[in-house]
Amino acid sequence: MDSARPGRPAFATSLRPSRSPADLGHGAADRLDWLSGGHWEPEPQVRRRGFSFGLQILDKYIVKEMLGPFAFGFVAITLFMTVNMLYLAADFIFGKGIPVDMTMRWLVLQLPALMYLVLPFSTLCGVMLGFGRLAGDHELTALRTSGVPLHRIALPGYVVGAIMFGLAFLVNENLAPPSERQADVVFRQIAYHSSQPIIAPNQIIKTTNGSQQYTLFVGSVDSATGLMHDVQIFVMQAGYFPIRWTAQTARQAGNKIVLYDGVESHTGKDGLVNAQQRFKEMQIPIGDTQALYGGQLTAFEMNSKELKQQVAAEKSSGEDARQDEMVLAEKFAMPAASFIAVIMALPLAARFGRHGRAVGALMTIAAMVVYYLFMAATNAMGKNGIMSTWLAAWTPNILFGVIGLALLIREER
Repeated sequence: MDSARPGRPAFATSLRPSRSPADLGHGAADRLDWLSGGHWEPEPQVRRRGFSFGLQILDKYIVKEMLGPFAFGFVAITLFMTVNMLYLAADFIFGKGIPVDMTMRWLVLQLPALMYLVLPFSTLCGVMLGFGRLAGDHELTALRTSGVPLHRIALPGYVVGAIMFGLAFLVNENLAPPSERQADVVFRQIAYHSSQPIIAPNQIIKTTNGSQQYTLFVGSVDSATGLMHDVQIFVMQAGYFPIRWTAQTARQAGNKIVLYDGVESHTGKDGLVNAQQRFKEMQIPIGDTQALYGGQLTAFEMNSKELKQQVAAEKSSGEDARQDEMVLAEKFAMPAASFIAVIMALPLAARFGRHGRAVGALMTIAAMVVYYLFMAATNAMGKNGIMSTWLAAWTPNILFGVIGLALLIREER
């Protein structure tokens, strides 16, 4: 006779019949009656324990079954995604003598950008292994035999998928962009062995101070002293650059750039220089210092609103905006994969879960690999103009969602 497992509600044992439902007998049938919404009254000793049998406790029971596999999947997939960064972190600490706190800060700042990939597959793992355990111990069969339809049993999974979808979107929209940008700043400090933020050399950086717009170019940076060499600063106004400062060296002081041994040039709309003067030292207020440290924002360092504006600007100027437009579409499509994972995992768990958790784990890995390969293929097609960027981003979700729904309908029958 089967005994209840530690930490599992007492009714779990009664959900794994060794005989057909017709042979269970009157007492066992009564114990299953609560699952189908019947009018079975709990026994007095159960009532004294504080349990109120009903569908609500079924939902809690199923969520509890999913929590363990979800946590395992979250940790395992996060480690898998960060294995290369862990090697780099070890090299920074032991090979290059970078402080542990700075290295750990860089590593932690990388994590939010991975959540839109980690959360969908953690959800897939939780649903696949959680419902697979129910199927493997015949509890899923007992529930369905007692009259509870599969879509009702799956309701907690749908709710978890919707929550993960919202969480992944919020992290990807509000936390990942600034975190990714700050990680780039810290990485530059590590690369230059500097204890202070380093302005990106050999890059054109744009920043604003009130209504004034500046464009900055730095040839090189001394990481030990923070001294910049071969510096050029342009003022942008009415579509041309009326003022330009060039200097051999420069240093940042708060929200200002202090130029040394340079030339100030004034240019007309015709592009000709109409005035010049030399100076020993000049202070230029540049306003947004964060733009200096991080360089030009990449598509991954913007939220959807900022990226929409950049895509619109690129299209209006005739530039190829497909790369950024693809990232913009994926900012919405990838978080939705958390919900698609539930639709895909439920029928697979119901059908193959009885073969054991090892089979469920292998199917989870297989689904993850196939989804990644398909996403990489459609991503490449979107970036190269073979198909619409939005269609390319959403095609994996649409395809896997349709397959999952078809399997779910078939399993329900």
